[in-house]
Amino acid sequence: MLQYLTQGGPPPPPPAPVFTPGLNYVPALLVTVGLWAIVLAVIYYAQIKKADFAIRRVEALDAIEVAVGRAVETGRYVMVNASGVRPVGDVGISVFSIIHYIGRTCAKVNAKLQVFLQANEIEGGILLEDNLRQAYTLEGAQFNRNDVMRYEPPGAYENQLISIFYTEQPATYMYFGKAFPGFQRLPEELNRAGIMSVIGGNVGWHLSPFYDYAILGEEVIAAGSYLSGDPSLIATVVSSDAIQYVLMIFVVVVAVVELLGFDVISSLTDFWTAQR
Repeated sequence: MLQYLTQGGPPPPPPAPVFTPGLNYVPALLVTVGLWAIVLAVIYYAQIKKADFAIRRVEALDAIEVAVGRAVETGRYVMVNASGVRPVGDVGISVFSIIHYIGRTCAKVNAKLQVFLQANEIEGGILLEDNLRQAYTLEGAQFNRNDVMRYEPPGAYENQLISIFYTEQPATYMYFGKAFPGFQRLPEELNRAGIMSVIGGNVGWHLSPFYDYAILGEEVIAAGSYLSGDPSLIATVVSSDAIQYVLMIFVVVVAVVELLGFDVISSLTDFWTAQR
C-alpha cells in the first residue's frame, strides 16, 4: 500500500474473503448433514433405544488364532508390539479389544505371550496390564506381569525389535498401531528370520503384502467392535456400512437413469457449478 501512495496509481484490490455467504456451500452442507444424520441415527438407536445391532465375526481374527497355534506347535512365544497403543478413539479402543482377545487366546491354550513396550510408556503399560490381567482371569489362568510385559529402552526401538527376532526367535510377531521410524525394515527382517507376522491399524497399507496377515482400515474397528460388544463401536461400524450402501444405491440409480437417456450427471454438475 505504501508503494502505491509514494509512486501513485490505484491501491491494490482487497484480499478475497475466505468465506463468502451464499448458496455456494448449500450442496456440500446438505451432503454433510445427511451423512451425519445417518451416523447419529444409528448411534441413537444403539444407545438410547437399545437396538440390537449385530456384526459378523471378522475373518481377519482367524489370523490371530493361527499365529497363536503356531506358537504352541513350535514351543516359542507370541510377540506383541504394543508401543504407542492407547485406548483413545475408535481405533485405539478396538486395538485394546484385539490385544485382550490375544491374551485370552494365549491363556486358553497355554501359549507364552510377551508384550513389548518402550520403557517410557508407563501409562500405556499400566492400562495394558489391567487389560491382559482381565483376559487371563476370564480364562482361569494366572497373569504374571514379569513374564508377559517387557519394557525396552526407547532409543532405536526398531533395532532392538529386529535383534530380538534373531536372538530369541519368537514364533509370531503382532503389531496394531501407527507406523514408526524404521517400520519399513520390519517385513524383510521378519521374513528372513522365518517369523509369522500379523499387523493391523494405521501402519501403512502399502506394506501389507509383505506381511503374512494384515488387519487394516475398517477391519480393525470391525474386529474390535465384534470382540468388545460395545454399542457405540458397533453403531459406528453399522453406520459406516449404511453410508456405503446409500452411496452405492445412489451410483446404481444414476447409472440406470443415464442408460435410459437422461443426462443426470451433467445436470448435477451444472447445478453444483452454478451454486459456486
